[in-house]
Amino acid sequence: MRQTLTVLLLLFSIFTTNATYAKAPESYGANGALRDQDLSLVKALTYSLEDEYLAQANYDVYIDKFGAIRPFVQIKVAEKHHISTLLTLFKKYNIEVPKDKAKNYTNSPPSLEHAFSNGIEKEKENISMYNKLELIEVFPDDVLSIFKQLRMDSHTHLQKLERR
Repeated sequence: MRQTLTVLLLLFSIFTTNATYAKAPESYGANGALRDQDLSLVKALTYSLEDEYLAQANYDVYIDKFGAIRPFVQIKVAEKHHISTLLTLFKKYNIEVPKDKAKNYTNSPPSLEHAFSNGIEKEKENISMYNKLELIEVFPDDVLSIFKQLRMDSHTHLQKLERR
């Protein structure tokens, strides 16, 4: 009986921990773009928007937990602008906008240091994604130009996070 109870408590803690610390699927955002070997315009824009949604959702969590501190607030504003910019491309190219599910994939970091580390990691993934997307020459010039600008903005975010 005691062993059964111990096993049940262990299983409960595993399942509740996994539910608390959700992770984006490998086919979502930057992870999806970096894994996908057959990127169309629709997929590229979708992965980009998902990743920007995820960044904004993460910064919302950081601000909720640690307050309106720099650079989280400034980067959150920039992420909102990135989303708006990408949405103009969805409209221009008549592409269905994916639902924003990013809040399902955010975690509350245990410390401010973890928030900064996670932000740095996510900005690096974002930069890698845009590096890859910029190389796809069949995309329209305006799309490639926006990908380039978003990559440069992510470099700026990365520098701000690393400076603290």
